Amino acid sequence: MTKTWTTLLGASLALAAFVWRIVHVRSVENAKIRAKLQRWRRSSVIQELCVKYGLSVDGGFLPTECVRRLSSPKFVAWEMIVDNLPELNHNGELASWIESLPVIDASDIQEEGELHRAYIVLTMLLHSYVHGPSVPWPRKDSDSSPSTSPSNRRVPPQLSVPLVSVCLRLGLPPVLTAAMDLWNWEVQGVRKFVKQHSSSTRAPRPEDLALISSMTGTRTERFFHMIPCSMQATLGPLITPLFLMPEHVLEKMKHAEGFELLVLEEQLEGLLLQLMSALNECQHRLSQIKTLVDRSTFYDVYRPLLNGFWPEGIVLEGVSLQDCLKISEASMKADEGGYWAGSTEA
Repeated sequence: MTKTWTTLLGASLALAAFVWRIVHVRSVENAKIRAKLQRWRRSSVIQELCVKYGLSVDGGFLPTECVRRLSSPKFVAWEMIVDNLPELNHNGELASWIESLPVIDASDIQEEGELHRAYIVLTMLLHSYVHGPSVPWPRKDSDSSPSTSPSNRRVPPQLSVPLVSVCLRLGLPPVLTAAMDLWNWEVQGVRKFVKQHSSSTRAPRPEDLALISSMTGTRTERFFHMIPCSMQATLGPLITPLFLMPEHVLEKMKHAEGFELLVLEEQLEGLLLQLMSALNECQHRLSQIKTLVDRSTFYDVYRPLLNGFWPEGIVLEGVSLQDCLKISEASMKADEGGYWAGSTEA
């Protein structure tokens, strides 16, 4: 009996040592990978990628926060018009407001967030100016059918000159792009929501987000952009780990054996499970379009404002031919060309 108990005790101790070794190795390896990820996140390689593709390390394509208003007093007029843009569009008064402005020099906007804000403001004004008259805006004061007018195809220098200046520095065409999903949001009540990645951090729902500026003031416009914005917030923190994991796996496979291979497998599995969970969450949020975006409002009111300018094109008054050619090059790089018919020299 004593021999049996001794054997069982020895086996138990061996098992405990085996389990402790697994736990210890996993703990050490997990600490190593976390430390390596942090080093890589601070490395020049990651920083260069972030600069090249406009990424933030923790938020992906989303900035940590969006600039809500341009800081310089000389841009107050733009912000005032955008604050009233839904009403000006609806009443057909936008063109007269824009045409009464002076030509404001935007070349001194340097900070990236402010350039993003200027791009959002000016492209919203551009699309509203060009397409607003042709939108069948619902009439609030009568039961008569909505009236429309031809689109404005000549863009005055008050709008075209600063717009081209901003677009040239951002490398973007003078047209609304998916930047509307990235640079025009705020969390209701708390503006900063892209935090350092952790498994417990939950991205905001579309219902938690609001547009900073709007062309129609409708719930449909809000959720058309805030649903993809929330999807970006869900996937953003995974971009850096997904980029780093292949190199980590290849490096470990050269020397790993036994417990290290087990730990490596668990790390890879854990990241893929996070990705699967994030994609499932995105699929759910995408399905919310049916309930949060009204089909009639989208197709009749908001969609016409999102139209590009092909095939008629637009004329950017006050913009030099040289700048138009530069913008054309940027447009082709963005796979979107042919936005205007020509220019008039300043």
